Amino acid sequence: MIEHVHPKQRKLQLRRFQLINRPWKITAISMALAMVVTAVLLYFTGNMGSIRPAMAIVIVGSGVPSYFIARLVVHYQHIVETQNAELLKMNRELAINNAELEAYAHTVAHDLKGPLFTIRGYAGVLKRQLNGTTSPKALEMVGHIEMSSQKMDSIIRELLLLSQVHRQEVETAVLNMHELIAHAEAQLAGLIQQSGGQISYPSEWPTAVGYAPWVEEVWLNYLSNGLKYGGQPPRLECGAAYQNDNHVRFWVRDNGPGIPPEQVRLLFKEFTRLDKSRNDSHGLGLSIVHRIIEKLGGEVGVESIPGEGSLFYFTLPGEKYVSQYQKTTPAGAPRHP
Repeated sequence: MIEHVHPKQRKLQLRRFQLINRPWKITAISMALAMVVTAVLLYFTGNMGSIRPAMAIVIVGSGVPSYFIARLVVHYQHIVETQNAELLKMNRELAINNAELEAYAHTVAHDLKGPLFTIRGYAGVLKRQLNGTTSPKALEMVGHIEMSSQKMDSIIRELLLLSQVHRQEVETAVLNMHELIAHAEAQLAGLIQQSGGQISYPSEWPTAVGYAPWVEEVWLNYLSNGLKYGGQPPRLECGAAYQNDNHVRFWVRDNGPGIPPEQVRLLFKEFTRLDKSRNDSHGLGLSIVHRIIEKLGGEVGVESIPGEGSLFYFTLPGEKYVSQYQKTTPAGAPRHP
């Protein structure tokens, strides 16, 4: 057969023929190489069935490993590409499902606001009509309707905010923290008076960047939790400090009973209620805080020792990022034309 090959190609073809037809032998090196490659492929693919063809290539190909390693790499690359394609497909399907669930939750929450507004309106009318009557029980029942409708309104509001934080892209700017915390305090005036709570905070705040309406929600959540579940009466201390990573750490420290270590890791998960005595808690607030701060480029956390109170904190980008924004128009401050 070799005489039918072009003279210039005979030497190369003869060498290839000899290589293909020489006796097979399995050496210790090839076995070790096969074991290593098998372990690596099993670790990355988790599929032994995908590895066996590659093992055979390495073992049979002992003696001239470079050619067979090249084939092995191609085979492994095919496995990785196949699995990556499957993961990409699953991620796309998951993203679509999550988007549909988010849209459904937003629609349901929004549709509930109308009937709830009607319930609260009629409850107010009944309360006014029952004032001065001899039906204290009826008046008490109307009061329960009002309280329950307020709680439901809070839940709907937080569901809408949770959906908004996940879906909406916002423009961040330098924050006027004085105004944000003042707005939060104003919304909590009734709770502060009812609990006899006191809130202290610094006269100057470090400069930070964020989205004002969302950061106000974070303060509102931390402060309301401190007033509800802090000491008797609650004493809250707000503060802030720069960190080494060019972020600012803000916190609210309370004088409450503290939180057991096994419960701390569950605090920022959605629909988690740790204290059965907190009947007005529906487990959304801290998960919203987590989503907000994570989307703004920061972190959340809590430091707590049972019997010594808790410190809830969040971080936001600090001075390093201020040059990207106009310092004269902080988010949350009034803008004049």
